[in-house]
Amino acid sequence: MENAHGAPEVGDLTHYDIHDLLSVGIQSPRSKLGDVLDRTLNPFRADGEDADITLKIGSYPSDDWQPTGATVGDRLLYDAKMRQTSVFRRSIGVQPKKDEVEYAITGEVKEGTQPVEVCVPTFPPAEKRFRRLLRELANHGWRRSLLALTGSPLFEQERLEQQAERILLAILEPFLYYRLPFKGCSLVHASALSSEGSGLLVVGSARVGKTTLALQLVKRGFLYYGDDLAILAKNGGLLSYPKPVKLQSQHLEAFPELARKLPPNEPLDLQPRRTLGEIFEGAKIGDACPLRTVVLIRRGVGNDFSVKEVDSNDLVRVLGAELFWEFAAAPWRHSQYVYCSSASLGNDFIAEEALHHTRIIEVLKSGVRNAKIFGIDAPLSYSPSDLERAVVKVLS
Repeated sequence: MENAHGAPEVGDLTHYDIHDLLSVGIQSPRSKLGDVLDRTLNPFRADGEDADITLKIGSYPSDDWQPTGATVGDRLLYDAKMRQTSVFRRSIGVQPKKDEVEYAITGEVKEGTQPVEVCVPTFPPAEKRFRRLLRELANHGWRRSLLALTGSPLFEQERLEQQAERILLAILEPFLYYRLPFKGCSLVHASALSSEGSGLLVVGSARVGKTTLALQLVKRGFLYYGDDLAILAKNGGLLSYPKPVKLQSQHLEAFPELARKLPPNEPLDLQPRRTLGEIFEGAKIGDACPLRTVVLIRRGVGNDFSVKEVDSNDLVRVLGAELFWEFAAAPWRHSQYVYCSSASLGNDFIAEEALHHTRIIEVLKSGVRNAKIFGIDAPLSYSPSDLERAVVKVLS
């Protein structure tokens, strides 16, 4: 899915259309953070005005806005009249401080049709050089510590990447998680690719090697749809969600040639995420195709290698559990705010979540009904190349 759009104009509302299902608007005047978000969402750039969710970077809901409402937990205020949630960076004191608001969210993420506006007014200040040096000495190696001592701009880039990732994790992707089932679709926690018009999902928990395997298959000529999340439609369609990839040491071990593309004196964990085209020249991103094959990978200590067909109901249970873990249980999502209205109004949010889960399961059951499903059990000692050969053999 090629995109010829350039960088957003300063102060403009940049529009992103996610497969004609949901639209995102980002307003980021004079914001480097907006540029990082645009780099992530660029495959979805489109013309448009109205958006289902609008992110306003560097602004409050209004010039005279102040956080109001009842406390929900120790970092949240919910104003039922305004239907507005204020998310604070730290515990709310006796007098909530406006400059400690991380997000001001107007509207309900979990509702099916109403638009949502999210203001991201301020960001934590950059660390002082000496404080950063002490933290690097305590937690990282000498290379990062030396860069901290010299005031390397790499740390500012890392800070921008982390802030952008937090917005995606806490705001945009939970929005997709709750809204897509109303459109007959669902996120799936999997790597996704296609070959000759047939879609492939690689499902597995964290650290089974989904990203490495996806990159290996891209190198074989597969189209890339996403290494962590993709979208599955009720009609069996597989839709892309292709975020840039954070390269890690295991990827360089699998693809030694990538190391030559990276700056030699910069630690890998300070490197920005890379688009697919930056990783493999000529590699292509897919858009939509029918799902034909699902490979469910399990790795464990003492596992014997085996390949077997998997019942679709068993797969759906795994996919549903993976989504629940990713969006309702994982602490890195920072998305407790989605329960604010239910908690504040005394609604049964457990029943609400159960209804949402039912919608997801309906999509997943229908979405995988025409796919061949295989399970691969492999020991932890299995190399990425071993796993690649096993998957290719399943697909042949």
